Formats: sequence, structure tokens, C-alpha cells
Amino acid sequence: MTEHSLTDSDFPTIDEVKYYKIALKKCDCAIFTKYIPLIFIRNPKKIKLGTLQFASGMGLIFFRLGAEDKARKLKNLYSEMELDYINFIAAGSGALSEPNDARLKEKVSKSICKDLFIPTGIEPHDGCEYVLMHKGLKHLALFEYSLPIEFINNPLKIELNRLDYKNGQGVIYYLHGYEFSAKELRKELNRTTNHYDEDHIRRVGRFLGYHISDIEQFVEYCRDRRKFYAR
Repeated sequence: MTEHSLTDSDFPTIDEVKYYKIALKKCDCAIFTKYIPLIFIRNPKKIKLGTLQFASGMGLIFFRLGAEDKARKLKNLYSEMELDYINFIAAGSGALSEPNDARLKEKVSKSICKDLFIPTGIEPHDGCEYVLMHKGLKHLALFEYSLPIEFINNPLKIELNRLDYKNGQGVIYYLHGYEFSAKELRKELNRTTNHYDEDHIRRVGRFLGYHISDIEQFVEYCRDRRKFYAR
């Protein structure tokens, strides 16, 4: 790998650049909170990486072996950020023991899923997938390039299963009993490379448990976006 060709992609993401800089020993650590890039989990270059997890589980520091002291110092700097994630876990744990408490349900909804109903064109499950699967309201979740850290540390001990697709650049999580649906979703994702295929978008949306109205809103958003970039 040369300095000119830092990554394997012509248009690398910031996270890919971070990964390859560590591979070239031009960087010692990378910090991620809430979302973890899949490239660090796949580790395609087989770098000798260590990890430090924040006490609450809301973040990870990846570091090149030999940079342990630097990673620990960085971890201490992020200690104040953990309160929000602790509240997230507390709300979800409470829902386990008191499922019929209306006030608790309202608290969970406001503290975790406050963005569940968001503007047209943006997936309404974003940021709430883990909670929805915990409540049995969602059976499959799909992520590309990065995934929420709660799907890695699984703090509420949901019985989660996973399938990789696109050579590990994407992952499907599914609940017990939904393996067939997860495999069919993977087939659908591998079947087309046209992200603006509206029938494909609808099929994926149904697999992921979206309401018809949400799917049609997202289709309209994709249609507008395609027109914008075609100008």
C-alpha cells in the first residue's frame, strides 16, 4: 500500500481512512461512540488491534498494539459522555420488569425513541432499532458500513442472530424464528445494485417491518433525490 493509494476505494469514507492510517502506523487510535464502523470489526488487513470499552458500553477505542497508554488517556477524556447511554440502558431495563406501566412506556418512548416519527424520506426506525427489537416490534434490522454499538454489546441480552452481506460491508440482525426472512432479505439486497429501483425499495421496506405509508414516503424521497442528482 502506497501513500498515494491509502485505501482500496476511490472514494473512501472517513472511517476507512482512519482504519488504513492505523494500518500504515500513521495513527495509533480511533474512537467511536454509539456507531462502530464495520471495517474495524472485519479488520481486512489483519492489524493487531486492541480495544477499550467505555464503562457504560456506549463507545469503543480501537488502538494499535503498543499504544495502550494513549488509549487509556483518551478513554478518561470521554468519561463524562457516558451518562446519556446509562440512562438509555436504565430505561430499556425498566421496560423488561414493568411492561404494563404506562408512565414507564412514555418515559422510554421520550428518552429513546423521541425521533421515531421524523420527516418524510428518512427511515422512521433510525436510532431505535435495538429498542424496537427488544419490544418485539421489529424482527429484522439492516446496517451498512457501521452499526449501533448496542448491537455489539447487547446490553439487554436480546437473542440476536446476524447475517453478513456485501462481503461484510453490511449486516442483518434478526430475532429467533426469522432466519428465513433474513436470508430472503439478503437475497434481495444481493440481487440488485440499483438503489433507486422502487420495487426493490418496497420489498426491502416490507422485510424490515415498515408500514406501507412509511415505505411510500421513503420511495418519494428516493425519487426526489434521484431527480436532484440527475440535474
